[in-house]
Amino acid sequence: LSWAEPQKERWEMSASEKLQEANKLKAEGGAAFKAGNWSAAHGSYSSATGWVDKVYDFVAEEDKAAARELHTSCLLNAAQCSLKLSEWTDVVASCTKTLELNGLADAPKVKALFRRGTARIKLAEFADARVDLMEACKLDPKSKEIREMYGSIKAAEAAAKKADAGLYGKMIKGAGGVKKKPPEGVPADAIDISDDGGLCKRIIVEGDAAEGTPFDGAEVQVHYVGTLVSDGSKFDSSRDRPGNFKFKIGKGQVIKGWDKGVATMHKGEKAELFCRSDYAYGDSGSPPKIPGGAT
Repeated sequence: LSWAEPQKERWEMSASEKLQEANKLKAEGGAAFKAGNWSAAHGSYSSATGWVDKVYDFVAEEDKAAARELHTSCLLNAAQCSLKLSEWTDVVASCTKTLELNGLADAPKVKALFRRGTARIKLAEFADARVDLMEACKLDPKSKEIREMYGSIKAAEAAAKKADAGLYGKMIKGAGGVKKKPPEGVPADAIDISDDGGLCKRIIVEGDAAEGTPFDGAEVQVHYVGTLVSDGSKFDSSRDRPGNFKFKIGKGQVIKGWDKGVATMHKGEKAELFCRSDYAYGDSGSPPKIPGGAT
């Protein structure tokens, strides 16, 4: 038996009770954010918006103002969490919802435009990013952060074009001539993307080609399982740890095969990369699990 009061349905709750629920969730989101738990923080902020997103729930002007402020701040905080998680499309969605709110003040409008513009650079949506960041600059011309982000578009655009051109060049180059044979154990249907047999790729699940491939310096997040071709033994896996694995393309943060292989992938793609030792851990290997010269 239990004598606990049954939880009220949303429609049974007063305006003040809904505001209380939203504030509670916002506080939980803030605590999770400070702890670096971006995913949990995003969940709390998103849940909080659900308590204050219905205008007709609030009649008193004081309640309307409180609900509007909570809705705006939680949408922007959710966008900030998505930025931390490199979930660019979610950033755009949260910021767009913010910008669609009636009576939005300049300060939150600047934040929404800046965050959406930043995400659009990552998505290679450079024209839209320019529009967002230029509008943010007009609203807050003294912001160095906004000016620097706007100034970074040209370099990001050039890097994206270079990455796409490099991949296309490899594809054309690999279309003719004598191919060097990949190492023993690499599947016959794996494509040599290095043109020297050292790095081969087999696509398991196609990604979204519309968003292109990551440019040099782009931060990507992946899940992976590392195995030896010789015996199939697993030497490492991101699945054994919480969260995704993140690194920046072209910065030498991972082995050569990974750097070059992931740079050819699209968002959502699942693939197998077969890295010869000179594209992996070399003649020295990475004892005790990876012997020297291993593929």
